[in-house]
Amino acid sequence: MVSIGGYSLRGTAMSNPEQQIARLQMQLKTLQKSVQKLIKLMAETSDPKVLETLNVQMQQLRMMIETIQAQIQQIQFNEQAKEAARERNQRLHEEAMDKK
Repeated sequence: MVSIGGYSLRGTAMSNPEQQIARLQMQLKTLQKSVQKLIKLMAETSDPKVLETLNVQMQQLRMMIETIQAQIQQIQFNEQAKEAARERNQRLHEEAMDKK
């Protein structure tokens, strides 16, 4: 588990791809809500130190969002690759059976 700025990213290796994507999308929604709260806080304050801290938190949230989006893309890519391999193996098997 990775923790950044009080938020944590849990590993999702033990569940199926649909569950992984659903969990990651839930995390994305939570992070996006946090971004909205930070934007509101930034608009309400004029203290440079507070703004600097909020900006750092915003950068951390953006990195976490990018990481989750990359994880979703990787899962989708892996699933497409598995499906392509299944189709290829099926075709090779059918071709081998036809030759017999």
